[in-house]
Amino acid sequence: MKAIILILCLMPFLSACTSLEDTEGTILVHNPTEKVIVTISNFKTEVDFSLDENMRRVITSEMGQHKIDSIKTREDLICYYKNLTPLFQPGYSSLSDDNDYIFAKVEYLLAQECFQDNCKSLTRREILEAAVEKQKHKFGVPYTAPSYTRRTGTFLIAVILIKEGDDSFIQSITNNTDLQKTLLCLNSNLWMNGEEFNDLLIQYAENFLAND
Repeated sequence: MKAIILILCLMPFLSACTSLEDTEGTILVHNPTEKVIVTISNFKTEVDFSLDENMRRVITSEMGQHKIDSIKTREDLICYYKNLTPLFQPGYSSLSDDNDYIFAKVEYLLAQECFQDNCKSLTRREILEAAVEKQKHKFGVPYTAPSYTRRTGTFLIAVILIKEGDDSFIQSITNNTDLQKTLLCLNSNLWMNGEEFNDLLIQYAENFLAND
């Protein structure tokens, strides 16, 4: 009887975080890891998943890696991301900003998953909604500058908008090579620390989400 009670008590926690993905689970692919050419109608652009030295150090660091290694499916990764709290250490703190690293790792994995053709539009929208809300907390908080996850958050949002073929977003980068190189890569020398630029990207994402 005790065992039955325990199972019943655990059920709400097991179902507390749900995803729109299939229930059997989609195994994480951990790809692509290099440059990929994307063609949408007559528009062709390069999405660069390769990591420079700084970003590789972050993505492959020990920070939070044990937990992330235990995540095997897309559904569990989405659930983990949605439950992450976007709180970051102030710049003057002597403590390392674990969240900056963990968010960067998870957002990179999610960008890889969203790039897959078997990732449904509903799933990408689910991830985009979470990414937008978390991206808002990476700016505007005094003394904090979580640069790595600002970068991966920007990249994740851009990858989703590209894969979903969002007309407004694609139009904005079609004739702007610099914007393509900035948004669609993870070069750590191209930090996205400008709130105005971030707000513009979030606006594209929110406009896309508003269109059912």
